[in-house]
Amino acid sequence: MANSGVAAIHVPCWTPVEHARSAFLSRGGTSWYKLASLRYRKARRESFKHAISLCQKYVPHAVQALVQFVADKSAPHSSKVSAATTLMKFSRESLELDDLAERLERLEISQAEQDKRKNDGSR
Repeated sequence: MANSGVAAIHVPCWTPVEHARSAFLSRGGTSWYKLASLRYRKARRESFKHAISLCQKYVPHAVQALVQFVADKSAPHSSKVSAATTLMKFSRESLELDDLAERLERLEISQAEQDKRKNDGSR
């Protein structure tokens, strides 16, 4: 009876990736591990997309609350500065993300054009 309690303590709590690695090592194949890893990343990505969409739904409320707080005459100055800084930080990051998305799109278009020229030249 006592040994079963000790054994339970030593049972590892694996993440899906660790489980996939273990199965990969025990089966001796790479394709199963790659498939499990891809599925795990896809599930994580879908979960994160859902969380982001929920956040985007409530962003206007959060911004409105920060703006009201900054305009509140009775609020402490340090809190107003913090709220204003937060608004400016997110505005800047939004612009940076837009710029990165634009740069990435241009790179993808350029790469597609290069690939097309390569394929046309090799025929």
